Amino acid sequence: MTSTDQDAFDNTINDASFLQRIVELNLTDPRAQDRIIYPLSVICSIVILARICNCNDASEQRLFWLEKLPWLKESFYGLDDD
Repeated sequence: MTSTDQDAFDNTINDASFLQRIVELNLTDPRAQDRIIYPLSVICSIVILARICNCNDASEQRLFWLEKLPWLKESFYGLDDD
């Protein structure tokens, strides 16, 4: 990976974290706190990214999740291996 590619990757990660933070600040999580696996901000941010990539239904968004999981783990906090 060239330094330009690395810079672009770093900027993408920063943008993803920024998106997650915006979602986090604007949503209240109504779910039962003891049953949460992933923070609502992570789920909403990933759905937004999937929609931007033309994944318009739940099955396409799930495939996006599975295909991009290594990158998503680097980009979003709260997306740990449990």
